[in-house]
Amino acid sequence: MGSLNAPRQPGDSRMNGRTRLPDGLRRAPSAALVAVILLLGLGLAVTAYSERQFQLRSRQEAAVQAAMLAASVSVALEFEDASIARENVRSLSANPSIDAAGVYDAAGRGVAGYARDGRPLPISPPDGEATVGDRLSITVPVVAAGERIGSAYVRTSVEPFAQRLARYGVIMLLAMMAGLAAMVVAVSAAQQRRINAALRSEIAEREAAEERLRQAQKMQAVGQLTGGIAHDFNNLLTPIMGGLEIITSVTTEPRTRSLAANALEAARRGAKLTGQLLAFSRTHRLSSAAVPVNELIENMQQLLHHTLGPSVRVRLALDPDCGVALCDANQIENAVLNLAINSRDAMADGGTLTIATSCETIDDDGELAAGDYVAITISDTGSGMSPEVLARATEPFFTTKEIGRGTGLGLAQVYGVAQQFNGTLRIESEVGVGTTIRMLLPAAVGDAPAHAAVAEAQVKVGRRAGHILIIDDDGDVRAFLVSTLQGLGYDVRSAEDAEAGLRLLAERAPDLLLVDYAMPGMNGADVARRARATHPALPIVFVTGHADTADLATAIGPDAPVLHKPFGARELAAMVDRYFPQPRPHAA
Repeated sequence: MGSLNAPRQPGDSRMNGRTRLPDGLRRAPSAALVAVILLLGLGLAVTAYSERQFQLRSRQEAAVQAAMLAASVSVALEFEDASIARENVRSLSANPSIDAAGVYDAAGRGVAGYARDGRPLPISPPDGEATVGDRLSITVPVVAAGERIGSAYVRTSVEPFAQRLARYGVIMLLAMMAGLAAMVVAVSAAQQRRINAALRSEIAEREAAEERLRQAQKMQAVGQLTGGIAHDFNNLLTPIMGGLEIITSVTTEPRTRSLAANALEAARRGAKLTGQLLAFSRTHRLSSAAVPVNELIENMQQLLHHTLGPSVRVRLALDPDCGVALCDANQIENAVLNLAINSRDAMADGGTLTIATSCETIDDDGELAAGDYVAITISDTGSGMSPEVLARATEPFFTTKEIGRGTGLGLAQVYGVAQQFNGTLRIESEVGVGTTIRMLLPAAVGDAPAHAAVAEAQVKVGRRAGHILIIDDDGDVRAFLVSTLQGLGYDVRSAEDAEAGLRLLAERAPDLLLVDYAMPGMNGADVARRARATHPALPIVFVTGHADTADLATAIGPDAPVLHKPFGARELAAMVDRYFPQPRPHAA
């Protein structure tokens, strides 16, 4: 009770009939105002940051699209192929954010383009980037071998600023509603950084993919060129080799026989070179079989020792559990020998060459299908390759060897062969340390068949009988075929093109049709289809320097007999003899 009557002290909150608030509560409105101002400032900062990031992202995305377009049309501009440029530009029309795209050549002339937004493309490519209203345009150069060969132009739509401002207003409102907005902003910033990192990663992946595509298109174009060159050379070599072979078999004069034999050997070396070109261009049909790679490499030891010389030590590290690969034994043997010779040339003062085999399982690979593979690895202790040389190692005709010591087709041929068998070639090299090359080949299911001695085709002796029709547009090859087969006793007719040959076929049905595959107008496969329509049982042999095996298989089945140019009289006789009875013996 005494407390009720206690005297009031100065400063008591009950004095003067009013209640006084604590200092902390009195400062609350000011703190709230400060907090609102800070949050507003934070909201404005977030708004500015988001706008800046939006502008940056918009430019990055447009720049990526322009860079991808430039990379994809570089080959088209190099080879002046407007159709490929139009296809690449057309592929961008599926992206709704791209309003227009165009490709210009080095002179600023339009090569390909489209515009979805109704606004025409610029007559000539503008420089750099420009923003007009809600549209952003970017022009990037198309560069090949250090030179600008054209320009790629992309125009995109940018989200209107009013829409962005409304979105930013929501962010600011949330920021002012509570202090939790600060946490939301922090999380948003972290997410933005992750998005930027993902975008940079995607840009890098797309650039790498575009580089692989550009390289593949380049190799395809070069492959078509080399295949055509090889075909023409094979047409030239066929009558040369055939004539020289006949000379060496009929002449008895030693000097003439020696000269002809030397010339024939030189022609065969030329045939080997065209074979390398065809293996790279992937137009030459290769047979696939289950090949025991360990046995193949072990059987090459003597050949390798003689080829590489005493200064190179050959070491084998063959995995005994390594199975069999699905490939062609002769091609893989040539590939190993080519790689070994390259290693020898890289070890001028001698060194160690290691040939190893292993089994690998590929699960996730951008180049190879998932499955089991056999790896043949060839390592040397040579001079190695610089990154610049390594990047071009499998390009045809590229070589660092002195003139006369290399054609630049070795690695290109090995790469082409590996790819034909659905494998690949991978190279690691360091200057001064050495080079390691891994050839990955699909593993075969089951065991390899037992090896059987394959005897060389024996040519029958005596005069032949039968009627053969020859269709070949190359006069020299046609003359060689006619002369050789007539010399064997066959009744031969010939035509220089498909139409003339089909007329001869309609006049009289032959016992055998020899037809060139690559001819102007109607090719050999077309001739085979027409011939089989009227003569379903007619034997047909293709004489060709290169062949589209899918087209041949469609024409007369998967086992179409093919006589590959260049060939000699013995090979021709052996092939033709398959379709005729034994020749008559010589008259007494």
